[in-house]
Amino acid sequence: GETRLLFSVDDLAQIQPEKSMQGAKQFFTHTIFSPDSKRFVFLHRWTKNDVSKRWSRMISCDIEGGNMHIFPTIDMVSHIAWRDPQHILAYCRVAEYDDQYVLFKDQEPANYQIVGHKVFTSDGHPSFDKTGRWFVTDTYPDRRRVQNLVLYDMYKQVRYDIARLPMPAKFRSPSSYKHWACDLHPRWDRSGTKLCFDATYTGVRSLCTIDLGENFGNSAPLHLTSVS
Repeated sequence: GETRLLFSVDDLAQIQPEKSMQGAKQFFTHTIFSPDSKRFVFLHRWTKNDVSKRWSRMISCDIEGGNMHIFPTIDMVSHIAWRDPQHILAYCRVAEYDDQYVLFKDQEPANYQIVGHKVFTSDGHPSFDKTGRWFVTDTYPDRRRVQNLVLYDMYKQVRYDIARLPMPAKFRSPSSYKHWACDLHPRWDRSGTKLCFDATYTGVRSLCTIDLGENFGNSAPLHLTSVS
């Protein structure tokens, strides 16, 4: 039941500060422990006047707040997931590419690779299964207000869209200040054979599950066609 301050927002603002931080409101978000519980990753964000315009950077450290690492992203990091205790997947912007899924090796700034280049063209909410081979993610509504639930095979570098779910117009957010849209936010169960996600395709907010089968994970999903 005890709490202990590791560092404040002001502390972080003094470490490798950027010009856009001047006069901005700053905060932390998206804090996630590594699978071995030895480190955690989080986003340091700041905004000026309009909340829809914001900057982000991704930072990891040990559970004592030491051995801090700032990842080589440029202005934008959106959603993140640990693949294993050493690797983190992030939808972000790096020097050579515009917004992409990027797999980083923690504490090694030059060690990263693009994931699903030209296969993923939008942000999502990634989550890895226990093997690290598969991650599930989602898309925001397209022009027809349809969201995709997506599996990606890291070994074969293949994408599978496992569900296409409409979001009724009544769930459209009118502004950044009135946000009531429902992202799918998919995540795995501990066995790595089931998924749960949020959805509105029935007309109400619902928690849904998909059973991928006991034998899922060693081969391509049955009855699904890959997306190029």
